[in-house]
Amino acid sequence: MPHGLDQLLEQARIISVGDCESIQEILERNNKSMWVHFSPFLVSYSLPPRRSLYLLEIEGSLVLIQVNVRNGETRTDLLFPPVPYTDKINSWLTTLPEVVGQEDVRIIWVDEEEISRLQLEFDENLAWDEKGVEYIYEPEKVWTMEGSEFRDMRKRVRKAEKNFPDFMDLSVDDIFECQELLRKWRSLQGRKNSFLLDWGYTRAVLNNFHRFSAETLYGWCVKVQGNVEAFALAGPMNKNTANFFVAKTNPEFIGLSEYLRWKVLGELRAFSYVNDAGDLGISGLRQHKMKMRPTALQKTFTATLMTRGAKK
Repeated sequence: MPHGLDQLLEQARIISVGDCESIQEILERNNKSMWVHFSPFLVSYSLPPRRSLYLLEIEGSLVLIQVNVRNGETRTDLLFPPVPYTDKINSWLTTLPEVVGQEDVRIIWVDEEEISRLQLEFDENLAWDEKGVEYIYEPEKVWTMEGSEFRDMRKRVRKAEKNFPDFMDLSVDDIFECQELLRKWRSLQGRKNSFLLDWGYTRAVLNNFHRFSAETLYGWCVKVQGNVEAFALAGPMNKNTANFFVAKTNPEFIGLSEYLRWKVLGELRAFSYVNDAGDLGISGLRQHKMKMRPTALQKTFTATLMTRGAKK
């Protein structure tokens, strides 16, 4: 590990479940609303020793440093820009690539406001790309499914209601079955997609489900003939917006995925909006999410900060 990075991490600690409430409070206070701004995800995304997420405070800002170790090589990046992103933190960002001994440092998730700020501050030392869009729903609108735009959704849900009646709160006793379903889902979906990016953090959040407070992380499952065939996790990001964190269904049950999302959005009607993440560039997932008629498609970006004098 580079000496500068070693010194930096001496000020930090690996994120844990006990950090959830304080992190979420900081993100809420600063109006952060990307899907990544959800503390149970952050905790579950950290999977040491291969990928560790370090938490530290720099100039009064929350900083999350991702350290990846592969084939003996260490790579350091930021998960998202420091919160809050202030003038004080800017000079620290400028020197970060040199501190960690790299030509550049990526910021993996950046919102539209942040990308504009970074462009102004870093100019020729910044490269950036659109990461994709996040699907923002109005849960009340999806729950009622009124109008011709929801015709297909209504048909699928009404048919599914006859076959999947046992939607219930997720309990610790259901976690083993959820893990079994996750393994089955991975084996079936892995034939279609070579990258299943949420496998690791989904397994981790299930393992730690009993450690999260009921106010931080919600859970539900669908049972068919007494067996768990679908489960979902969600939780509050702020007073107005919830995070649809995880949704996994047995692909062998047609219509179960639409039914699960519809039921969960019904449970989240206390919120004005629900952020259901992106679609990973998978056309089938995009088509599935568009059925729920998102209110907005929120752009996200990835940025790369380069050392002074480096070329894009």
